[in-house]
Amino acid sequence: MKKLILLLALIVAITTTVSAQTDIQIKGKVLDAKKEPVIFATISLIDSLGKAVNFAISDEQGNYLFNLKQGKGAYKLSGSSMGYSGAAVSINISAIPETVTAPDIIFLADTKMLAEVNIKGKKALIEQKIDKLIFNVSQSPMTAGSSALDLLKRAPGVFVDQSDAIKLRGKSVLVLVDNKQIYLSGDQVAQYLKSLQGDNIDKIEIISNPSAKYDAQGVGGIINVISKKDKKIGVNGNLTAGGGYGRNGKYNSSGLLNYRQKMFAVSGNIGYNHDKSPTSGELNRTLSGTSFSQNSSSIKTINSSLAKLSVDFFPNEKNTLGFGFIGNRASNDLANNSLTSLSESGAINQLNLFSANQTEWNSLTYSLNYKLALSKDENLSFDADLSNYENDGDINYTSNNVNNQLSQPNTLNINKTMIKIASAKLDYERVLLKKLNLETGAKVSRVTTDNMTQFNQQIDGNWENDVKRSNVFNYDETIVSGYVNLNTKLGKKLSLQLGLRGEQTRSDGDSKTLDSVFRLNYFKLFPSAYITYDFNQNNQLGISYSRRIGRPGYKDLNPFTYYTDQYTASQGNPFLRPSFTNSFELNYTLLQQFNISAGFQHTKDEFEKIAVQEADTKLVKEIYQNFDQFYGYYIGANIPVKVLKIWEISNYANFYYTDYTMGQIRSKGSALQLNSTSSFTLPKSITAELDMIYFYNNAYGIYRVKPNLYFNLGIAKSLSDKRSTFKLSIFDLFNTNRSSITANLGTLNLASNYRWEGTRANLSYSYKFGKSTVKGASTKRKSSGEEQGRIKN
Repeated sequence: MKKLILLLALIVAITTTVSAQTDIQIKGKVLDAKKEPVIFATISLIDSLGKAVNFAISDEQGNYLFNLKQGKGAYKLSGSSMGYSGAAVSINISAIPETVTAPDIIFLADTKMLAEVNIKGKKALIEQKIDKLIFNVSQSPMTAGSSALDLLKRAPGVFVDQSDAIKLRGKSVLVLVDNKQIYLSGDQVAQYLKSLQGDNIDKIEIISNPSAKYDAQGVGGIINVISKKDKKIGVNGNLTAGGGYGRNGKYNSSGLLNYRQKMFAVSGNIGYNHDKSPTSGELNRTLSGTSFSQNSSSIKTINSSLAKLSVDFFPNEKNTLGFGFIGNRASNDLANNSLTSLSESGAINQLNLFSANQTEWNSLTYSLNYKLALSKDENLSFDADLSNYENDGDINYTSNNVNNQLSQPNTLNINKTMIKIASAKLDYERVLLKKLNLETGAKVSRVTTDNMTQFNQQIDGNWENDVKRSNVFNYDETIVSGYVNLNTKLGKKLSLQLGLRGEQTRSDGDSKTLDSVFRLNYFKLFPSAYITYDFNQNNQLGISYSRRIGRPGYKDLNPFTYYTDQYTASQGNPFLRPSFTNSFELNYTLLQQFNISAGFQHTKDEFEKIAVQEADTKLVKEIYQNFDQFYGYYIGANIPVKVLKIWEISNYANFYYTDYTMGQIRSKGSALQLNSTSSFTLPKSITAELDMIYFYNNAYGIYRVKPNLYFNLGIAKSLSDKRSTFKLSIFDLFNTNRSSITANLGTLNLASNYRWEGTRANLSYSYKFGKSTVKGASTKRKSSGEEQGRIKN
């Protein structure tokens, strides 16, 4: 709405400037009771017959200007603006001067309207739209000390496992930031989300069946993390600092600065986060007659920094040109101790292992955006991105055999990864008829990755390269895609949207060391459809369908073996095929707040991890394999309850059933997730939230997650200056959050228990500065979100 008002103001200004037939200019100023300018107020010029002959909109100084073609007479200037009572002044033109200066129009605050706006402006924590579920976190006190990944763990239907893989009802998803593409990916999704501070997040959108306009990647749908958008003219921003403690200390800080004028806008954001936290785990598995038991403890230290810069130019009302930059740097130090026991035929072999892992991750993203408003019903936009990723890591293994007290040779594993992504897309929108809208566009992207892993063993004091455990892997992928969307309203109650996306994929992989080469070249179509029917204002029904693709992560295609220890490793599979999912969902909304949804998914060539064991070395590898079929069924309900005037509860329940088939092997199971958040509005500007999160038998692939229940607490206090806020958050309030996983497939029996840091508290302080009027820098659009969704460490 504010963008539309600004556009109208620009049009009016241009019109009044270039008109050659105007005889009289009428100018004036709009002020509030404190003599501060009221911006974007609507001023109507009314003649003696009560007819509005012209209008204007006040600028950021409260000034307005009319061009009047009529001559002498009495006129009234009537003003209006949201949050104010109407006001008017009179003028009388008895001569024909070039300029008339009108008396100031003084607006008084409309207290009743402001109260209504404040009540209506408080969004529910969970909103169910016909095409998406929205998790509003902007006002949550639990953003204190939280990262975007922490907030995702609270989001309805979302599960983040012990390796930080993000699932939606047991399925992989495409993660975006700020609605249109940003560089997130595989293991690095978690790393990047950890660098995004929760205080800067507005909401999280969960889209089960995205339209054809989105990339087709992500068989489970899309999770879209939306940052807070500053909508203020002039100079403004905020500063945040916080600290916390669980078993170790942690701290974070961030700063945001915006500057905007009529012709351009600049926005910058920097942040730093330090987190040190311990974890512990137990792993027991039996495979092909060999029993394996491991107890481990580790301490991870993460230091991450993030910098963003965006510059937008508005030369006129039709053109917008933007440039963006995002830089992310992180270091990860992981120290791990473990005691491993291997039992076979009554013989037990025990191994003590210490590993020190040091990893550095750097990413740079440059973006260009251009938007052209061809007319009020026709828009054209262009987006281009260029990204470079570098990941360097060293893992030093030291081990000794407990049975004979003999030390094993020290091993040094060096890993280097370089990824380059270039993408460009063009989108076109037009209203063809009064009720028929067209969206179409095209996109091209190219990804190149260079991976090197080198194993060195220390023998007689010298480091020697272990050629059999070293590898070089190169990957090149190009995707060319196009889409078309048509949406219309049939009558007053029925709406329809049909979409079709086509993607041509060509990929080449080359393992230099293993002399393994593979190539894929395929074209696929991805239709989508949405139908909504409004029975009345309080009853709405929606049906949606989409077809999507799941492409393996780049690392998952690398045929090399990555060792965790002497008996545990993971290996890529160059023969992995992409998976294809058909997804259907039925959605019903009652009274604009209660919602129930049910869905069905069928996937061909779904891929998940399985475990295989080498007979001679007893090494167990986790390898991605394609399953023949996957069937998934789910039902979800969103039920908000207002207990008291100060107490509201957002309840979300999600039940789903999964069924995987691979040859004669079948893995199936059901799961239940409950999210219940109590929100309290207390006196003296205090708000509080209490989370209850419960998982019952979460399921994905061959793995089953045992029941888990934990609580979070958050409290926020706004100070009297209306700019300062303190937030306190306590995660895992009763120290009950843990991950217990089992797997039973063929001869494999696995059970693991994993514990995070436990109860931790965070306290933060934020201060807003600058003007509190409207209109901020535009959101940077990204063209290559799907490509980064598959980058992994």
